This record gives sequence, structure tokens and C-alpha cells, in this order.
Amino acid sequence: MQEWTATDADWSNDIPVPFGKGVIITSGEADTTLTFAGQVVSEALTFEVKGGNGITWTGNTTPADLKLGDFAIPTDQNFLSGDSLTLAIYNESGSLDGEYSFVDEKNAAGYGLTKTGWYPLEKMQEWTATDADCANETVPIPAGKMVVITSGEADTTLTLPSPLE
Repeated sequence: MQEWTATDADWSNDIPVPFGKGVIITSGEADTTLTFAGQVVSEALTFEVKGGNGITWTGNTTPADLKLGDFAIPTDQNFLSGDSLTLAIYNESGSLDGEYSFVDEKNAAGYGLTKTGWYPLEKMQEWTATDADCANETVPIPAGKMVVITSGEADTTLTLPSPLE
């Protein structure tokens, strides 16, 4: 049994949520609404993705829908040497909408692909992906939608464009 020890002094209405960071919200009540307010950043957002199979929580923090291909992939050759980058998209209820693996130019050839970009993870694991499966332009990431990114060994960065640029 968990002991309830919170007091009014523990109330925190003003904890900042840094731009580009994800949050998970749970509620015991039905149809709870939460409103975020803040500044719309007018430049691209670059954020660090932790390596070592670490998890990076982020999302589309822009006020407009983006496509999966809008996540700008680094060109650092230390990263693009066979490392893995996987992105999972979750819907408003917290259910998984899809998982995608980034395939760079070097790895694409090994899979018989000519396009670089994001492919359904399951198809990559089964070695059944074709160029037609490239999800860069077909998978939306609506404004405010959460994504979870994992990277194999290397720390890297991803960049989200601003729709205001």
C-alpha cells in the first residue's frame, strides 16, 4: 500500500516541460483534458538521441502536422556505419500506431533497397521491405503526437523543421 504524504507545499503548477521533451500523463478519471501553453518556436529543433539502446521521448512539438521523413537524419559517418535508429509513434490513447527503422544508403543496398529513409520495422526485421514501403512521405506525425526513438550504439541528433520557417 502506498502512503500519501503530499502537502500543499508539494503542489507544483509551474514545473517547466522543456521544448522537444515528451511527457506521459495518466488519469483515473474519464475524459480528462489538459492544455499546454507556451511559445511557438520559429526555427528547427535539434535534439539528442541517446545511444546504447537508450530511449528518447519526444514528439511533434510544432503546431502543424509533419511527415515521418521530416525528421532530418544526421550525416555523421560515425553514426551511419550500420547503427540502428528506430522510431515508434503512439496515439492519444497510448497505443502504438507504428514502428519504423531508419535505413541509410549503406544499409539500403544490403536490403536490396534504393531509397533511404524510414521503413516499417517489421518488414525490415523480416527482410521483406521494398522501396514502395518507404514511409518518409506517407506516415503523418500530427501536431502534439508522441514518438519514442531508440538508437543502437551511437548518440546522435535528429532535427525537426519548424512549420514557420
